[in-house]
Amino acid sequence: MAEEEKSGDTSAHEKNPQLGRIEHLEQGLYSRRSDFAARVRHRLLGRHADIKGEWEHEGEQRHDSVTPVTYKPRQKGKFAAKTFLLLSFAFFLVAAGVSAYLFILKTNTISSDNIDIAILGPTTVDGGDEVSLQITVMNNNTTDLLLTDLLVEYPPGTRSATDITKELPRIRETVGTIRSGESVQKVTRAILFGEEGITQSILVAVDYRVAGSNATLSKEKIYEVRLGSSPAGLTVRTVKKANSGQEIQLDVDVASNASVVTKDVVLIADFPFGFSFVSAVPRPTFGTNVWRIGDLPPESKQKIKIIGTIAGQDGDERVFRFATGIQPDANERTIDTPLMTAVRSLYIERPFIGVKFTIDENVADEHIMSPNRGVHAKIAWVNNLQTVVENAEIEVRIVGDALDKSSVASSDGFYRSIDSTVHWDSQTTSALRSMTPGAQGSVTVVFGTLTKASPVMTALRNPELTLEVTVRGQRISESNVPEKLISTATTRIVINTDAAVTSRLTYKSGPFINTGSLPPQADKETTYTATWTLTNTTNELSGAEVIATLPSYVRFMNVIKPTTESVSFREIGGFVIWDVGTLKAGVGTNSAPREVSFQVAFLPSVSQVGREATLMGPAVLTGKDRSTGVELKFEGNRPLTTRLSTEPGLKPDHAMIVK
Repeated sequence: MAEEEKSGDTSAHEKNPQLGRIEHLEQGLYSRRSDFAARVRHRLLGRHADIKGEWEHEGEQRHDSVTPVTYKPRQKGKFAAKTFLLLSFAFFLVAAGVSAYLFILKTNTISSDNIDIAILGPTTVDGGDEVSLQITVMNNNTTDLLLTDLLVEYPPGTRSATDITKELPRIRETVGTIRSGESVQKVTRAILFGEEGITQSILVAVDYRVAGSNATLSKEKIYEVRLGSSPAGLTVRTVKKANSGQEIQLDVDVASNASVVTKDVVLIADFPFGFSFVSAVPRPTFGTNVWRIGDLPPESKQKIKIIGTIAGQDGDERVFRFATGIQPDANERTIDTPLMTAVRSLYIERPFIGVKFTIDENVADEHIMSPNRGVHAKIAWVNNLQTVVENAEIEVRIVGDALDKSSVASSDGFYRSIDSTVHWDSQTTSALRSMTPGAQGSVTVVFGTLTKASPVMTALRNPELTLEVTVRGQRISESNVPEKLISTATTRIVINTDAAVTSRLTYKSGPFINTGSLPPQADKETTYTATWTLTNTTNELSGAEVIATLPSYVRFMNVIKPTTESVSFREIGGFVIWDVGTLKAGVGTNSAPREVSFQVAFLPSVSQVGREATLMGPAVLTGKDRSTGVELKFEGNRPLTTRLSTEPGLKPDHAMIVK
């Protein structure tokens, strides 16, 4: 080492003889290129040391503030082992503490998971039979259950097992305290009702409290029971196919399948479109489709016979739906608890004898006609059978109070006024004597409505007429037995209202004081009072409006009475417009007419001298009939001129314009 230092010293000294010994050693030690410095660093710092100085070359001077630092490498393996041991020991302490805490705390914890509810009972029962459930509540907690209640909620329609007339939606029974490890048993009984094949759910709940808390806790369990046969069986019998217009019969049987009396049974029918109810035995309790059967004893049966006609197109399906159920309230027409449903379908075939109505050459199920005019109805028929139909008869009955019976007429039929029926048979119409397959023909009838002056017509609201046609015939069946054939069809005629607007012009009468000369004088203005009056018969008009035109020499003065009416003037076109709004039925017949007056001014010209002048065009009333939905138009009788025909006491020449 001494030799190395000497060598390093000598080398440095030889390179710079002016430096002292110590300076030479220092320079050699800190020099990057000095072999001596490298050997020293290697021995002191080891093989991996990498000391970077602040110098650039061998002759660079060290900064005075630089202090040498001694570096000692760490022993990495020993430090990692100690850290792992410390962390493992800490984790062990935490786990042991948590386990001890949970073990001690568990002795004072209560959970609903530790409460078992066991239910023993049938899984399938017939509707109307008694269901008995044995319920066991087991407390597996380490503490007691306090103020315990057992709650059982039954499905809708459940009845009491001791009194079937009473509904039993739920029961609540006080159990009291259930000690730790103790079990309690309870038995409940009820009668379930419902539709056959459905599954009923029964909710069993245990409500309880624990010491030191006012909160009510609960544990629930659902028990399901499937209903077998319904307590009230339902069967429906009818034909599978029927001709359009044919009368059909439905036989409905409601039978008891229960071992006890089924109370408050109701039958409700849902008839399809095209079915017309005729009669039933027994008669319906409400309308045409609700029967209150009442109490149904065990093994009893209630029979209902329903008769009606079915209509439709060839191939149409008609579906009848019936439902039985329980409805305790005698005033209700719906089912509270359903018991049984039944569905029956039938298909429509072409009628034996096809019938088609034509009203004023229009074919439809509904027609619209205006009053006070005749209607031409044509009834066309065709034999759809492959056999001959003999001795056919056709009847058309006209139903409706608006019919003018004196107007009914037919060229070859007989009109029977007592029931407003027109009759055709083989004596009046030879074609009805024998209808070969595919044969066709027609008959006609003409009729009209009452006039608006008729007291009957003025009292009607939204009148209509119904034409009911019935075709009867006879054929020989395949077994050589005579069969009666019946086909029916119906069409409806709705009648528009008959409204009217009248107008008049006055000078002396009316709500206004008029000025100017009478007869009117050229180049001098004369005022008049115009009045519009509205009447309406059977149906209400909506959006009603009255319009008339004023010539250029007549001025609208914007004076109106009553002021509640809306009358305006449109300069372009010279229109006077009365916005009527709704015109009620019976105005002018059962009540006072609706009226408005307004003032106009007439300035005649010398070119009009010696003749009358038109002061207002005809008034036109428009509006929509709310019953028939038709836009109607009613025109006034005439234009208004200077000839005041409604003003009494005037000389004949008052209308002529003078100079």
